Amino acid sequence: TTSSSSRRRRSRDGSSSSEDSSSSDSSSRLHTNQTVGSSASSIEADNIAAEGRAGADRDGASDSISFSSRDDAVVSAIGRLGRFLDFRGRCAAEVLTKLAALGYDGKLARRVLQQLQTAGLQSDARFAEMFVRGSWRTKAQSPAQLAYELRRRGVAQQHIDAAMSAVFGAGRQLPSREAANDQEEETWEHLVEVCRRRAELTGREPQQKRRAKLAAWLQRRGHTMSTVFRIFEAVGLRGNTRFKSPRW
Repeated sequence: TTSSSSRRRRSRDGSSSSEDSSSSDSSSRLHTNQTVGSSASSIEADNIAAEGRAGADRDGASDSISFSSRDDAVVSAIGRLGRFLDFRGRCAAEVLTKLAALGYDGKLARRVLQQLQTAGLQSDARFAEMFVRGSWRTKAQSPAQLAYELRRRGVAQQHIDAAMSAVFGAGRQLPSREAANDQEEETWEHLVEVCRRRAELTGREPQQKRRAKLAAWLQRRGHTMSTVFRIFEAVGLRGNTRFKSPRW
């Protein structure tokens, strides 16, 4: 009996030691895992923080390229301009007018305009050339009418002159006689081609009526009668009428 009791006690003591050992091992493993997990979390947090700082630095660099101002009112105003700036190029007067319509006072509007110009997002010189080139290609407006439209938009004369020279050459006009260079020839041929297509639209009508319609179309775009007569001859609408082409 005594031996049996002793064996049972030893068995219980062994089990207890085993459980304590197992518990100790589990605690040790848990502590190790927690330490590793904590270290990993710390490393990950540091990485995220570093990425965040790098992103902030990148954003800051981007902002400095786009806008040097940290004026919240200026940034907010630029944000509200949105699609107005994306839709097409704008002259300075158009930007100021739009800002006034949005409720901004003149002083803030001028600060916004200055930031846009500093960032290269607004330039009257660039606007003037784009306006002249685009209107000439799509509407065939005369140089005189294009210059008037730019003055009406408040563009400085120096930008107007530069834009007209870029599109029409040094003379800033259509060639009065034979084209003096390739640029003048290209400019004149563009007008002739546009007018030829217009004349084809009235091909079934009497020639006198066709001439009258084409002349009116050209005059609405600011072209002189001298240019009108030259176009008649170029597109085959000269005819035998009381109108005579002037001597060059």
